[in-house]
Amino acid sequence: MSLRKTLRARRRALPEADQSRHAVLVCRHLFRSALVLRGRVAAYAAFDGELDLWPFIARHPRIVLPVILSATRMTFRPHRVGDALRTNRFGIVEPLPGRPVGPLALDAVLTPLVGFSEDGSRLGMGAGYYDRRFAARKRPAMIGIAHELQRVDTLPRREWDVPLDAVVTERGWRCFTARGRSMLL
Repeated sequence: MSLRKTLRARRRALPEADQSRHAVLVCRHLFRSALVLRGRVAAYAAFDGELDLWPFIARHPRIVLPVILSATRMTFRPHRVGDALRTNRFGIVEPLPGRPVGPLALDAVLTPLVGFSEDGSRLGMGAGYYDRRFAARKRPAMIGIAHELQRVDTLPRREWDVPLDAVVTERGWRCFTARGRSMLL
């Protein structure tokens, strides 16, 4: 079994009570970051055992959510509590068509992941949406959102992989870069 499949199975196997508790803790940790609270933040709708960020999304005034445009393209659109959502071809809810928000208009991206390592490498679902969207040198802070059980010692990093500045798990923040550490000031 591949590492991606193993980590996804581990994430999905978490009891619902642990999933909920971890989500509450991660949202509390996010609310401790001034940059995350003040900035324009990309979040996501949880899928396949990912940490549920709706408690954070519901209280943050400047959230954008991902919208899948094609097999290789993703954008972000604003979302406020009460806005209508639709389900995309993967079964993930996303905002209705509207004005897209580009990467440079974002301060931070809360990115889902399958696994992360101690050097800030991120293993995603495999489609490369986040790596392609944030491939430019200048980009917002990349913050992985994960259960602690998704941590692995090492992950291969390819030239196109966008590294994380920090990750937030139920145990708190783990920063990999100076930009990641600045989010906690």
